[in-house]
Amino acid sequence: MSNIKILSAVLSFLLLFAISCSNEGTTGGNGGEDNGSLGYTHSNHPPEGDYKYLNHDTNKYEPNNRRAIVKIVNGNCNITGKAYPITSSINIPLDYDITVTSWYTYNYDPNTYTANYSDGATTSKPSSVNYLRVEYNTTNESISVSLNPGDILYSTFDLTRD
Repeated sequence: MSNIKILSAVLSFLLLFAISCSNEGTTGGNGGEDNGSLGYTHSNHPPEGDYKYLNHDTNKYEPNNRRAIVKIVNGNCNITGKAYPITSSINIPLDYDITVTSWYTYNYDPNTYTANYSDGATTSKPSSVNYLRVEYNTTNESISVSLNPGDILYSTFDLTRD
């Protein structure tokens, strides 16, 4: 009779272990792709195109102002364009070239994809930055780039395709 109890205990343990493993995708145990309560990483890149700043006063796109050109290259999102300083009176744009390999989406904000420097995004222009954040909003299909290569913070604000 004791062999049956031991076998029953082992089978119960294996059943509990199998249930625990089958819940990994919902509890955050799938290798860093999903931490359960905060969000998840993915490669759902924004559509390719020319994203421009819409002047809400004139309801016209400003073609040579803030912009982002999005291309999908080798499965990555390449974003190039111009950003303007927001922490300086100098009005000289900064050219940027950013590659996003993965985005992060918080569960509480499923319509916003974010990528940060060394956490899904890198930049080749400028060659180094202190701060880099790219956001894509799926609701209004807008892209926003913020970066700081030194003492000045540059931003595109929300850019949309015309």
